[in-house]
Amino acid sequence: MISKKDFQKISPWLWEIAKSFRVDMKVPARIYISEKILQAVEDAALTQLVNTTTLPGIVKYAIGMPDIHSGYGPPIGGVGAMKLPEGVISPGFVGYDENCTVPNSKILLENGAHLLIKEIDHLKNHKVKTLNFKRNTFENATPFNFFKKYNNPTIYRIVTNSGEEIQATPNHPIQTKEGMKKVEELQGNELVLIYPFKGVAYKELSKKILLDENKLRKALVKIERTNEQGHAVSQILNRLKSQNLLPLYYNSSALSPILKLMGYILGDGSISLGKTAQIHFYGYPEDLKEIQKD
Repeated sequence: MISKKDFQKISPWLWEIAKSFRVDMKVPARIYISEKILQAVEDAALTQLVNTTTLPGIVKYAIGMPDIHSGYGPPIGGVGAMKLPEGVISPGFVGYDENCTVPNSKILLENGAHLLIKEIDHLKNHKVKTLNFKRNTFENATPFNFFKKYNNPTIYRIVTNSGEEIQATPNHPIQTKEGMKKVEELQGNELVLIYPFKGVAYKELSKKILLDENKLRKALVKIERTNEQGHAVSQILNRLKSQNLLPLYYNSSALSPILKLMGYILGDGSISLGKTAQIHFYGYPEDLKEIQKD
């Protein structure tokens, strides 16, 4: 195990273990830190920093920052540059957290459906709903990677006064009025952030055609839309095709926002299909801005 006494003082804020300290070290290990804070650093993190100097392709130094603590391979708060082609990408440097929940935890998708986290492979074709705390807005994010690891941890069960429930590992973060806290740090009288909307369970739909050009032409004839009115039908068809709305399939990504709009308009609005087709609906400004996105 490496300890503080193995580091040589270069300046009041810089300490180093020379490359000659161990035969497998490819570069020196350096840490930017005051002497007082260095004494509080766990020896395991320092050992990880020295171990990092042995990585293939590492350039110049393995560096520890003042917030260094033990991680997954390299220490958290560690920095290292790698040279191609022999260099490596270390998950410990890139960073990841367990933050585990149970397999049946629900992941809310962009259009109001949810998937269980154990079905995460299905997310490759979907965006998920996320909360941007800086902007205080809900946003859609595209998953870019998936990690699975069998685990048998301690699971906490949290139930709120409103009946909401979550099960998670001790280090899973929960948003409170004082900021993010680990599950194991929560007190019984704390207020926690919840999102009450659950959505419907996601179901893989068929590729069957819901609406094609022939069906639409027949519908347009019924409301007296023809090309005699300045190529009206051709313009409608070309516009829908340019937006990937024709043909429209049961599994089309556009179907969810269309159904949401239909539901809202038929509830708080009206559709007039006379010579001049019109749609009217009303609501709170913030709701109308959300509708405008669809």
